[in-house]
Amino acid sequence: MSRFFKYWTPLTLCCVLLLTASSCKRARLNRETTSTEDYIRIQYAWNDIIRQAQGGLEIALADSNIAWNRCATITKDSINTVFPFNFTMDFGLTNCIDSDGRQRRGRLICEISDEWNKEGATLSITSEGYHLSNFSLEGDAEITYDGINAASKPSFSVVISDASISSDGKPTITWESTQGRVMEEGFETVGFTINPEDSTFLGSSAQLDDVYIYDESASGINADGRSYTLETVEPVRYELECRYVVSGRVELVPEALKKRDVYFGNGNCDDEVLVTIDDEEYAVEIQD
Repeated sequence: MSRFFKYWTPLTLCCVLLLTASSCKRARLNRETTSTEDYIRIQYAWNDIIRQAQGGLEIALADSNIAWNRCATITKDSINTVFPFNFTMDFGLTNCIDSDGRQRRGRLICEISDEWNKEGATLSITSEGYHLSNFSLEGDAEITYDGINAASKPSFSVVISDASISSDGKPTITWESTQGRVMEEGFETVGFTINPEDSTFLGSSAQLDDVYIYDESASGINADGRSYTLETVEPVRYELECRYVVSGRVELVPEALKKRDVYFGNGNCDDEVLVTIDDEEYAVEIQD
């Protein structure tokens, strides 16, 4: 035995082993993408909730009894369009397969404060037992119309609070987000798309060509109980005709770990996200 090790005490050896184990654990955690995957999942789900509510608003404003997206019954709290008013989107107690092939159940409780083209108008959304693809989604969102920006495009502020996503046997993921959104495309089109097979409302052609660009500041707790913060580096592009965010970049920093560079792509509609930690790249697929 070398003289170096000969004079180590059991306490010294124990400390070295603990430090080595801690270093190995930290190295392993700095290769995992749990926070990124959880953020992407809940961001995807709440983008979808906002889309559902905006579609439901169109039906409510039209005083129509057409089912939204094959599944949701829209009920207003008043017959006439007098602001503010509430409307409920009821997807039923059991899973309903919508026109996109996804399963939904539960309700979204919404309130619109004023004409949607009036600056300062708000659309509030509360999830009540709402499920998307058997994931339970809870929380609140408030969208405020901020008017026409300097580029002559509609702009919005979005605040998502107390948001969570969970499923049977899996830990709960939580999230808070503040976003500034600009409607980049689609604000000049109008019209509705009706399913010829059953006369249900599949969405508005006005909504389907909508494109939003947004910046986001967010925080959350992942499935392992680790908190993280997030800031937008390059504006995120969300096209409603696509299920996924198609471009943009955010920086996500888990507590006590290295930052993650999250790249959503260059405009293609796909479920792939590239995560970079130091110089190592990891491909992540969006689970929907």
